[in-house]
Order: sequence, then structure tokens, then C-alpha cells
Amino acid sequence: MNAEVMITNIGYTLAAWAGIQGAYALTILLLGSVMIEYYDWSIYEKPETLYQKSINVFFASLLGIGPYIYKRISRYNWFSRKLLMIIFLFLFMIVSIYVYKFIIFILKTLFL
Repeated sequence: MNAEVMITNIGYTLAAWAGIQGAYALTILLLGSVMIEYYDWSIYEKPETLYQKSINVFFASLLGIGPYIYKRISRYNWFSRKLLMIIFLFLFMIVSIYVYKFIIFILKTLFL
């Protein structure tokens, strides 16, 4: 496998990760506390074993940005929460595009 194929695969992986984060944050915007409850059910409050810690790390890295932001803005009223979540989604989309382009540029500069 050559470097160009690897860079392309890394780009697909980064795009998929950002897409999963954004999609879960969008479902949190639409469904609110229902999705937060499901997220809380999937993680361990006080992990004791390596398995429990690895599950927490996996879910936090795969789905974590949406629940984290929603919990941070949960003190505001319903309308403000929805507005702040829309602003966050818009900013997340822009930042993830720039991060994707930057990482691909660095990889192409280093390896091609």
C-alpha cells in the first residue's frame, strides 16, 4: 500500500469520525435529554476495571463532544439551549473541515 492510499484512508477515517460526532450532536439537538440518558446508560459512572475504562474512552472519543456541550449548556432554558447547540454545530462543522484539511495537508507535505 502506498502513501497516497494511506493518506486517503486516514482522510476517510477523520471525515467519518467528524460525521459521527456531528450526527450525534444533531440528534442531541433534536431529542435533547433522551439522547443524553442513552449516552449516560452506555458509560460507567465510576469505572473500576480496565474494560469499563476502555468502554468509557471508546464512547467519549466516538460520541463525546455532543453530550459534553449539552451538559455544559444544560443550565440555560430550552430555547437558549437549542440556539447554543445550533451555534455549536455550525462551529463544529467549520472547525472540523479546517482540521481535516490541515491534517491532510500535513500528511501530504510529509509523505508525498
